This record gives sequence, structure tokens and C-alpha cells, in this order.
Amino acid sequence: MKNQMKAVICVLCAAVIGAIVIAAGAYANAKKTNDEVHMDSKVEVVATAETASAETAEVTSKSANAGFVLADGEFKGSTGIYALGTDTATARDFIAVDIASDFTIREYNENAGYIIYSTDMADYRIANISSNDVPLDAVIELTDSDDKPMISGQKQISKSSAVSVVATNFDVKNTEAVKEEAHRLCNDAVLYNGTVNFEVLGHAVNAEQAVNIVATNDVISFGQNDSTVYLTPYSNSLTGAGFADEVEIVDGFTVKAGDYQDSESDLKPYIYNDDKGTVKFVAASEDILKATFNTAEPVIKS
Repeated sequence: MKNQMKAVICVLCAAVIGAIVIAAGAYANAKKTNDEVHMDSKVEVVATAETASAETAEVTSKSANAGFVLADGEFKGSTGIYALGTDTATARDFIAVDIASDFTIREYNENAGYIIYSTDMADYRIANISSNDVPLDAVIELTDSDDKPMISGQKQISKSSAVSVVATNFDVKNTEAVKEEAHRLCNDAVLYNGTVNFEVLGHAVNAEQAVNIVATNDVISFGQNDSTVYLTPYSNSLTGAGFADEVEIVDGFTVKAGDYQDSESDLKPYIYNDDKGTVKFVAASEDILKATFNTAEPVIKS
């Protein structure tokens, strides 16, 4: 059993590390898109503090309000505001981006500063990039190497940070709607004020634990060092699986535990089930899980 558990944990950790490594590629692709803008592209200026309405200009920072749920055997992202940090050692401001509908999550890395997701309309890649790479606030209509339409938007948020929005994989008849969404994403992006509200599977996470968030459609991780918590969808039968003990994490949130523990990491699996499906949590102990979901008022991250 220990060897089996070790394999599960290795897969989880490898998936998270893989998502982190991809961060550099996400930033590079966003910058490459900006660099490839050519003279015959259709350019539309994005509203800035000088050209936006007074209502838009008043909003200078936002708190994060993000979450992930289980649907159809995979994780989905919820409508909300997602914090994007920086993928370099160079100091840069965190920004907050407002995603206006539920979505299929491809990759999200809070600290690396990017989110890639899909909606019924298009695929979107949003990144926190250097303001030095954004000479003009604009939304640009392009075609890729396969002559398929794409939309690239960019806007300076502060002296150090800018938002990059790239939309692909959409029907040409939806170009105007996708362009409008790129405009909205650029215009609604502001500085992140450090206050966080984060939910997984409908349960609020303690703000102190809602850090270092990494998510794909099949792995989520968050927390710090020994308190990091991992989640993955669980499709195996629970009959005879050895998860016989019930542990109440918080009121209305119960997991099943067994006599499993990885010999190298000391991490343990916990099984959670509701009407949406089954998820395996992996953490150092049930006390870590309890502390993770022992909610408090949102706090400012240091």
C-alpha cells in the first residue's frame, strides 16, 4: 500500500511541478505574440485611466475571489477574480483579472502569473507581463501561422506590470464577441490588493493557506511547505479500498481516511465525496486539513 501511495503522490507532485515549469513558456508566448504584431494588424485602443469612464478609473485594486469545483470528473474554474504574480526574479506588481463566467481550467499558477482556460466561445491565456513589453494599450486582431484568427490584448497596469490577453480557437463568426471579451479583460484588470477569498469544492480555504495556488483540470495544490494540500479527482471504487475512518474537517465537510502514509514524504490520502463526485486530498495530516478549512476573515498576504 505504501508503494502505491508513493506513486500517487509522485504523480501529483510531478503534475504540479510541470505546471510551474510551463509558466516560463506561457510568459514567453504572451511576449512573442506582442512582438509579432505587424503594421497591417487591426488595432483598437484599450480604455485607460485617461479615456475610461469615471466609474472604471476609480477602481485601482481588487481582492481575489477565486475557486474550483468538480464537474464531469475534472476540476472547473468558477467565475471570480484571480491573482497573477510574476514569473521572474525582477520585482513586479501582482495584478487581478476578472473572469466573468465559469470555465474549463487548463493551467493556473498564481505566483508565476498566468492562467489558461477555455469557455464555450474561445481559449484564453492571460499573463502578468512586464510593462516594458507593452508600448501601447490595445486589442489587436491577428491570424496565426495556420491562418486562424486570434485576438491579442495588452494594457499597462502599473509602472512594473501589464496584462496580456491572447484568445484563440474560436469561430471566425464570433470574432467581435471574443474581441469584446479581450477588451473587457484588459480594462477590468487592476492591481491585486492582497486580500484573498478562495474556495475548493464549495468549501472556503483559510486565507493563510490560500497561497501558492496551482491548478489544472486534474490537480490542484495550495499552501506553504509542510502545509501544502493536493487534490485530484478519484475514480476508483471505495469498496474495500481501506478508507474506513471518517474525519470531520469542519461542519458539513467530512473525509474518509485509512492506514496509508508515504514512507518518504509522510503525506496521507483522504477521500472526499459529494453529489459532484469523489476527490482525493493529500496532506501531511488531518490537522493540516482542518487548519486549511478553518476559515477566518480574509487577510492581507505578506
